[in-house]
Amino acid sequence: MPKRDPILIVGGGLGGLATALALSRRGLASRVLEGAPEFGAIGYGIQFGPNVFHVFDRLGLMEPALAVSDSPAAILMWDALTGKELVRIPTGESLRKRFKYPYIIVHRIDLHNVLLDACRRSDDIELVSDAMVSGFDDRRDRVSVTTADGRTFEGPIVVAADGFRSLFRQRLVGDGEPRANGYAALRTIVPISEVKVDVPRDSVLLWGDPAITSSTTRCATGKSSTLSRCIGRRTTPKRRIPRRTAWSSIRSAGMLIRQSAL
Repeated sequence: MPKRDPILIVGGGLGGLATALALSRRGLASRVLEGAPEFGAIGYGIQFGPNVFHVFDRLGLMEPALAVSDSPAAILMWDALTGKELVRIPTGESLRKRFKYPYIIVHRIDLHNVLLDACRRSDDIELVSDAMVSGFDDRRDRVSVTTADGRTFEGPIVVAADGFRSLFRQRLVGDGEPRANGYAALRTIVPISEVKVDVPRDSVLLWGDPAITSSTTRCATGKSSTLSRCIGRRTTPKRRIPRRTAWSSIRSAGMLIRQSAL
């Protein structure tokens, strides 16, 4: 547990954990409050360009991040109707030679675990799970936050990394509920060994046509064993995003995507 008065970080996702690590590199203690019963992550693949490695390097996480990621040979864009290759961007040795760092693909959970393990090794970082922050009070020289179960935490600063429907954003900015931008993404993950469609296994592949905005395939080359496809479809614009999501519909859509890849 940190001995100094810790900075409070609300949210134990990628942003919150990276902030805690950055503070620890400066000798600053932090306490990360996560609403879930355990620290963890959900999600699919993430693509990172060379610029993000400056952050990994400063956090001392270059090698751990590379160990759980994969570096594809190229990014391809195909015409979704004809299958014709439209664009090819090499992302292998030539890109690394130019920018000094690679382009990588990594599963969000794997990257989250890299950050989480590093936080657990630091004496300057305290991780508090099952601490859903429900309110805060700015006392000028101090800030206190309260959790849904009645606990109170105080610190000199609060960093809000509490995600999509941020309590702090609504209180401080007050710009209302998120609005849909007119597109929805349906995603799933399929083991690469089960994919029977003849697509490149060493590249990131995007399909595009006027009806389907994009379909992204992340193919493993050995370090990863999953394939993820993302389809964006036009929806009614400017609709408020409902708090409750029809998970049964999403599961059905995910199954359709999965079946199309097999």
